Amino acid sequence: MQLQVIPDSYLERNPTAAHILLVIAAAALALAVYLLPAFIGRRKPNARAIARLNLLLGWTVVGWIVALSWAIKANADRTGS
Repeated sequence: MQLQVIPDSYLERNPTAAHILLVIAAAALALAVYLLPAFIGRRKPNARAIARLNLLLGWTVVGWIVALSWAIKANADRTGS
């Protein structure tokens, strides 16, 4: 019986603590960027609407940009600009 040579890419690799922490940090950073419009607009009169738009349509690039611009525009409206 002949043994097959298995490429290293098919071998199971055990993740180290550093890899796990890197994945957690990347996920936290991605979540923070995703929720950025809600954070910016959290003290605005229409904060709930901005947060809802961000949560429901933020996964689309257009929805995220609209929520971000709405949060920034609401800030500019309060300063009188």
